[in-house]
Amino acid sequence: MINNLKLIRLQNNLTQQHLADVLGITRSAYSGYEIGRRDPDVETLYRLSKFYGLPMECFVETFDDFCLADNPYNSEAAIPAYLSKLSKEEIDLICSFRMMTKEEKYNLMQWIEKNK
Repeated sequence: MINNLKLIRLQNNLTQQHLADVLGITRSAYSGYEIGRRDPDVETLYRLSKFYGLPMECFVETFDDFCLADNPYNSEAAIPAYLSKLSKEEIDLICSFRMMTKEEKYNLMQWIEKNK
């Protein structure tokens, strides 16, 4: 759970304080979730799920599992509205890109620019 909370927050360019405000908790309480000092309760997981438009399981399983094609949550109904128009290949590409290292992303972007 620790990696997922931080990963998803950073991918959405949010601060810990912003999430704490959304959840109605202190920043230090939210920080405790990310570093594994404490676990969010079911209501907090539900609120995170609604906020991000992701199933609750994203916060308790590895994010890689969410991106796998055979995952039951990788259906159009489980994908946020702004992503529902993307093809499966586009969603897989986005998931793969988000899991790349900074260097891998840089190299890919350089290759794209070079091959336009």
